[in-house]
Amino acid sequence: MFNVQYATDLVWTDADQTNFKCNVKLAEFDEVMPCGVNATDRYAHIKELWTKGLAGEYGPIAPYVAPPEPEPEPVAPVQGQPMQTGAEQF
Repeated sequence: MFNVQYATDLVWTDADQTNFKCNVKLAEFDEVMPCGVNATDRYAHIKELWTKGLAGEYGPIAPYVAPPEPEPEPVAPVQGQPMQTGAEQF
Protein backbone atom coordinates (compact mmCIF):
# COMPACT_ATOMS: atom_id res chain seq x y z
CA MET A 1 0.00 0.00 0.00
CA PHE A 2 1.17 3.51 -0.77
CA ASN A 3 0.89 6.31 1.78
CA VAL A 4 -0.59 9.56 0.46
CA GLN A 5 1.14 12.64 1.83
CA TYR A 6 -0.87 15.20 -0.16
CA ALA A 7 -2.63 15.87 -3.45
CA THR A 8 -2.96 19.07 -5.47
CA ASP A 9 -4.54 20.39 -8.67
CA LEU A 10 -7.66 18.22 -8.66
CA VAL A 11 -9.70 18.46 -11.89
CA TRP A 12 -12.76 16.50 -13.01
CA THR A 13 -11.93 14.57 -16.19
CA ASP A 14 -15.51 13.82 -17.25
CA ALA A 15 -18.85 15.61 -17.25
CA ASP A 16 -20.46 12.95 -15.02
CA GLN A 17 -17.84 13.56 -12.30
CA THR A 18 -16.86 9.91 -12.01
CA ASN A 19 -13.11 10.56 -12.42
CA PHE A 20 -10.66 13.27 -11.52
CA LYS A 21 -6.96 13.77 -12.03
CA CYS A 22 -4.51 15.28 -9.60
CA ASN A 23 -0.87 15.49 -8.65
CA VAL A 24 -0.07 13.28 -5.70
CA LYS A 25 2.91 12.94 -3.37
CA LEU A 26 3.33 9.44 -2.01
CA ALA A 27 5.66 8.82 0.92
CA GLU A 28 7.38 6.01 -0.97
CA PHE A 29 8.58 8.27 -3.81
CA ASP A 30 10.59 11.49 -4.00
CA GLU A 31 8.59 13.04 -6.86
CA VAL A 32 5.05 14.35 -7.12
CA MET A 33 3.26 12.25 -9.75
CA PRO A 34 0.12 12.66 -11.87
CA CYS A 35 -2.68 10.34 -10.87
CA GLY A 36 -6.13 9.39 -12.18
CA VAL A 37 -8.74 8.77 -9.49
CA ASN A 38 -12.18 7.11 -9.53
CA ALA A 39 -14.57 5.60 -7.01
CA THR A 40 -14.31 2.03 -8.28
CA ASP A 41 -10.52 1.62 -8.14
CA ARG A 42 -9.35 -1.36 -6.11
CA TYR A 43 -6.22 0.26 -4.64
CA ALA A 44 -6.47 1.69 -1.13
CA HIS A 45 -4.47 4.86 -1.89
CA ILE A 46 -6.77 5.68 -4.83
CA LYS A 47 -9.85 5.09 -2.67
CA GLU A 48 -8.32 7.42 -0.08
CA LEU A 49 -7.68 10.09 -2.72
CA TRP A 50 -11.30 9.75 -3.93
CA THR A 51 -12.83 10.01 -0.46
CA LYS A 52 -10.66 12.88 0.73
CA GLY A 53 -10.86 14.64 -2.62
CA LEU A 54 -14.67 14.63 -2.55
CA ALA A 55 -14.59 15.85 1.06
CA GLY A 56 -12.48 18.81 0.00
CA GLU A 57 -9.42 17.85 2.05
CA TYR A 58 -7.13 18.64 -0.91
CA GLY A 59 -9.02 21.76 -1.95
CA PRO A 60 -11.78 22.13 -4.51
CA ILE A 61 -12.01 19.92 -7.59
CA ALA A 62 -11.87 22.14 -10.67
CA PRO A 63 -14.74 21.70 -13.14
CA TYR A 64 -14.54 19.53 -16.21
CA VAL A 65 -13.82 21.40 -19.42
CA ALA A 66 -14.79 19.53 -22.58
CA PRO A 67 -12.20 19.53 -25.36
CA PRO A 68 -13.03 21.78 -28.32
CA GLU A 69 -14.88 20.24 -31.24
CA PRO A 70 -12.50 19.52 -34.12
CA GLU A 71 -12.90 21.80 -37.10
CA PRO A 72 -13.50 20.09 -40.43
CA GLU A 73 -10.62 20.30 -42.86
CA PRO A 74 -11.43 22.33 -45.98
CA VAL A 75 -11.63 20.38 -49.22
CA ALA A 76 -10.01 22.15 -52.15
CA PRO A 77 -12.03 21.87 -55.38
CA VAL A 78 -10.32 20.51 -58.47
CA GLN A 79 -10.16 23.39 -60.91
CA GLY A 80 -10.03 23.27 -64.74
CA GLN A 81 -10.33 19.52 -65.05
CA PRO A 82 -13.00 18.24 -67.46
CA MET A 83 -14.85 15.12 -66.48
CA GLN A 84 -13.61 12.00 -68.23
CA THR A 85 -15.53 8.93 -69.23
CA GLY A 86 -14.01 5.49 -69.27
CA ALA A 87 -13.56 5.51 -73.09
CA GLU A 88 -11.41 8.66 -73.02
CA GLN A 89 -8.82 7.02 -70.81
CA PHE A 90 -7.67 4.56 -73.53
